[in-house]
Amino acid sequence: MVFGSVCYFCETNPRSVFHYYCNECTKLKRTINLMGDRVYEVVENVLSRNKKEQESIIKDEIKEEIKAKTDSLEEKEMDDLPPLIEQPEEEEIQGSINHYDNRKQILSELKERIKKDKKK
Repeated sequence: MVFGSVCYFCETNPRSVFHYYCNECTKLKRTINLMGDRVYEVVENVLSRNKKEQESIIKDEIKEEIKAKTDSLEEKEMDDLPPLIEQPEEEEIQGSINHYDNRKQILSELKERIKKDKKK
């Protein structure tokens, strides 16, 4: 650190030899570069209020972000799910109909045999 040189941003902490900002302000600058306008929104909407209001706003903001992420995950999961009931193919339907008709025919033949046996 160079004696007598202070951070250009906070104007209180000493700055590094080859940098304009102190370590804390360097981190803040990087955060602003990464997050963009979101940092300014947080500063204006949260940090400019008293502690109780800040906590309330933070909780509301977290709830909104969690809800948005949960909704997007649910939509994604719903898109990935197979249909609940798969529609049978035409051949399967026809096969079931034929099977039912055969059983119906067999039952009617059995009833007739039973009637004949009773008559004897």
